[in-house]
Amino acid sequence: MAHWLCSGRTVQVEGLVSRFDPRFWTVDFPRPMMASVVTTGPDALRVDAVFYKADDLAGVIWAAEDRFDHPLLKYETSRDFRDCRLRFRWRSNGVMALDAINGPTLTIEGRDAAGVARAWYVRLWNYAVGAPEDAVVSLDFGAMVGGYALPEDSDPVWAGDIDRMFVSLVPPDYTKVDVPLAAPREGWVEWTDMVCEGPGSVLAIGDAVVPEHEFRIAGGYDDSYNLTPARLLRNALHLGYRGSITHYVGMIWATDLIESRSTSRGGKGQPSTSTYSYAASFAVLLSARAILGVGRIWAEGKLLRGAGGDFKTATGFRLHLGGEDQAVDPLIASAEGGATPAYRGAAYAVFEMLQLADFGNRIPSLTFEVIADQGAVLVSTIARSLAPEVSGTAALSVGGFAASGGSVRAVLDLLGQASGAWFAPVGDGLAMRDAAAAVVQVADEGFAVGDKGARRTRAVAAIETVPRTVTLGYYDAARDYQTGVQRARRPGAGVRDERIEVPAVLDAGAAKTVAEAMLARAEAGRVRRTVTAGFAAMAIAPGACVTIVGEAGVWRVTDTAIEGMVTTLGLVPVTIASIPATATSGRVVGAVDAVVGATILQAFEIPGLDDAPLSMPRMTVVAAGAGAGWRQAALLYSVDDGISWTAAGASAAPGVIGVVEAVVAGGLATMIDRRGAFDVRLAHPAMMLADADADALDRGSNLALLGDELVQFGRAEPLGGGRWRLRTLLRGRRGTEAASPQVAGDRFVLLEADAARTIDLPLSVLGREVRVMASGVGDVSPVEMRCVIRGASVVPPSPVHVSFTRDGDGGATVRWARRSRAGWRWIDGVDAPLAEESEAYRVTIAAGGVARTVDTTAPLVTLTDADLAGGAVSLAISQRGIFGESLATHVTIPA
Repeated sequence: MAHWLCSGRTVQVEGLVSRFDPRFWTVDFPRPMMASVVTTGPDALRVDAVFYKADDLAGVIWAAEDRFDHPLLKYETSRDFRDCRLRFRWRSNGVMALDAINGPTLTIEGRDAAGVARAWYVRLWNYAVGAPEDAVVSLDFGAMVGGYALPEDSDPVWAGDIDRMFVSLVPPDYTKVDVPLAAPREGWVEWTDMVCEGPGSVLAIGDAVVPEHEFRIAGGYDDSYNLTPARLLRNALHLGYRGSITHYVGMIWATDLIESRSTSRGGKGQPSTSTYSYAASFAVLLSARAILGVGRIWAEGKLLRGAGGDFKTATGFRLHLGGEDQAVDPLIASAEGGATPAYRGAAYAVFEMLQLADFGNRIPSLTFEVIADQGAVLVSTIARSLAPEVSGTAALSVGGFAASGGSVRAVLDLLGQASGAWFAPVGDGLAMRDAAAAVVQVADEGFAVGDKGARRTRAVAAIETVPRTVTLGYYDAARDYQTGVQRARRPGAGVRDERIEVPAVLDAGAAKTVAEAMLARAEAGRVRRTVTAGFAAMAIAPGACVTIVGEAGVWRVTDTAIEGMVTTLGLVPVTIASIPATATSGRVVGAVDAVVGATILQAFEIPGLDDAPLSMPRMTVVAAGAGAGWRQAALLYSVDDGISWTAAGASAAPGVIGVVEAVVAGGLATMIDRRGAFDVRLAHPAMMLADADADALDRGSNLALLGDELVQFGRAEPLGGGRWRLRTLLRGRRGTEAASPQVAGDRFVLLEADAARTIDLPLSVLGREVRVMASGVGDVSPVEMRCVIRGASVVPPSPVHVSFTRDGDGGATVRWARRSRAGWRWIDGVDAPLAEESEAYRVTIAAGGVARTVDTTAPLVTLTDADLAGGAVSLAISQRGIFGESLATHVTIPA
C-alpha cells in the first residue's frame, strides 16, 4: 500500500460535524483522582470521576484546535464562537451541584477584542432552568456574561477568539485545601439532548478513508485516557485498521487483586506446599440503554461464558439490565457505601471473584454478546429510536447495530445507504421509505412553459461513474462478531471501488445481498428522468414514488419545480429487491463452547500409591463434570459432621469417572484375568480410555477403582455413547483383593496423578466419617459426598501365601508371607520392606467351637494336637501395624 507522511489535508475528502459533538470533548484531572468521558449516544456524553482529595477538580474540555485526531481526520480550527448556541440537559450525582458556591463553572480561555489574553468564568447555574442536579443549560456565546451573581458581578464574554473552554467538576465537600478526603467520592455527570445551533454551529472535518490493510492497532491508557472511545475508534477505522482493536473501555468499578493461599501437607519428611491464587471483582458498562440480556462472553479471545450461560472460569456474575428502577449492586454498595450509583438506564455486568490464573493474574479484556432486542431489528426501527420524528418502514433487518457517527443525520444516511431507503418530508417529520412504498401515477404531458418548449428528457451517465466493485464491511455473527467483508462486482469499464462500513450484525448471505443491491442501485442511478406535468402534480413532494403513464418501472422523485402552473419532477429509478445471494463466512474456528455441567465427586480411601508409607490417613478426591467444559471445583471437608469446614483448595484436573454397567465373572486376583470383563459408562462421551501393554501395566498405567477394588486393565474397547469394555485385568492391586465383588452401579474412577487431589487427615479420624463438599461454576448448590476412613491408607495389607505342614506329634505349623505398605514393585526379589515399627501378627484360631488369639512376631504359628483333635481349624491372620491391623487372611486346615 502506498503511504506518505502528512501534516494536514490538501485535497482529501471533508465532511461536516456539529460543533460540540460529544465525541470530541476531553477530560483532564490531577493525580491521583481519576475520570473518564464516554459518549452514550449521538447527542450525549457521560463523565465519571473518583475524587481522593478535597481540592480535586476535573475539567470537561472543548478545544478550538483539534490536537488529538489524525491530520486527515481532525476538525477545523475555529476560534470564533459568537455565532453558535449550545443547549443540553444536565444530570449529576456525587459532584458539587449547579447552584453551589463552587458549583460547575464554564472557564473560557482566549483573548478579548483587543487581543489581550484573559479568561472568563461563567456560572452554569445562571443559564440553567430546572433543579440543581437536573436542569436544561442554554449557552448563547454571542450574548454570554461571566460572574457569580448577575447583574452585580457581570463580566461580558467576548467569544471571538477562544482557545479552549472547560466545565469544572469538584466533590461535594470541595475545600480548595490539599488534604485527603475521609473516603474516596464517586461522582458522575451526564449531558444529553445536546444541540448546537446558529451559523457557527458546524465545522469542517476530515472524512478520508484509508483502504483496509494488514496492520493492527492497540490503544494505550497513558496516551488516550482523556479521549472518548468513539473518537479513538473513528480514527482507527478511517485509517484502515480492521479486525481486533485492543482498547481500554467500559470498566466502571474494580477491586484490587485479591490473593488467596492454600497449603497442602507433604508426605512424611516432606515440606508443605503453599499455592497462591488471585481473583478480582469488577463491573463493566455494557450499554447506555436497557437490554434484554447477555449471551456469550469472551476473555482475551477465549470463551469465558458459553451460550448455555456456563462459565469456563470460576466467578460470580450478576447482570443489571439497565432499567430505570434497577437497584444498587450489593457488592459495589458493600465496598463503596451509601453513595453508590445504581447506573439506572445503563446496563452493566458485575464479576465477583473472577479467578485470574487463566489470564496471567490480571483482569482480562472482555467481549460481550449483548442482546438488546428480541430477534432481528428493522433499520427503520433503529432510525426511529435515534430520531423520534422518523416514521415509516424499511424492509432490511439486522441482528444488531452500533450507532455511531458525527451526527444523527450521518447514522440515518448510513441506514438508508445500506437498506436502499430514503427519507421524505411528512409534516414536521421524516418518513423512511423503500421500494415497497406507495406509488402515485403521473403523465408526462410535455407542457411548454412560455417559449421553452416541451420538457421531456432522459439522461444516462457514463458507466465509469458507477463503482466497479462495492465492498461491504459488517459484523459477522458466525465469526464471533469479528469484521466480515463481502464484495459485489459488475462487468464492464471502470476501476473505482466503493467501500461502506455498516456497523450491523449480518450473516454472510445477507451482507452479500446488501452489497449487490447497492451496486444495482448505483447502476440504476445513472438514469435521470425529467417529467413535466400539470397542476395536479404539485402535491407530489420529493421522496414520493411514481409511475409514468405508458412506461414501465417505478421512479423516485428527487426534486420538484413549479413554474407557470407547470410542475417539473426530477426522477431516478427505484430498483426492486435483489434476489438473496449466497455467501460464506469462510472457515470459522470459533471458541469451543463446551458445557460445564454439574460436578461429579468421588472421595475414597485407598492404599498409598507411592512406595513411601504414609504417616497419616489420606483421602483421595477425584472430580469431573457432567459436561466437557468442566475444569475445577472448590473443595471443603469436615471431620466433625459439618460443624466446621476446612478449605482444601481446588480439585485437580478433571478426572475420568463413570459407573459399572455390567460385570463378566473372571479369574482369581492372583492371575491375569483374561476371561472377566467390566462394562463401564463414563460421565460424558468426551472422556476417553486407552489400552496399555505389559510394560505400561508394570509401570502402573490404567489403574482404576471399581467399587472398592483397585484394578488395572490392558484393553479398553469403545462401545459407543461413552461406554467401554475393560479386559485383560489385573485384580486386587495394592492389597484390595478382599473388596466386595462389583455389581452394576458401582463407581469407576481412573486413577491418574494429575487428576487426584489427596488430603492428609489427622489420626483422630480413623474409623470416622469425613464429609467432602465441592462447588464448581456449573453447580446450583454444592455437591457433597461422605467417606468413611477405615485406615486402608495406613494399615498394612493382609498376609498372603499361607501354608501349613503337619508335625510328627500331631500338630501343625502354619506359615505365611508378609506384605508391606512400602516396596510394592518388589524390585530386589527378596522380602518386602517392613514399613512398620516391628513385625507383629495376631492370629485367631477357632477349633471345636472355641476361639483363642495368639500374638506372634514371626510369620508363623504352631497348632497343637489338641487344636486339631476337634476337626477342621479356621485361622484369621492379621498383620499389626503402627496405625492398626490389616484385614484378616482366612484359611482352614482340614481335620
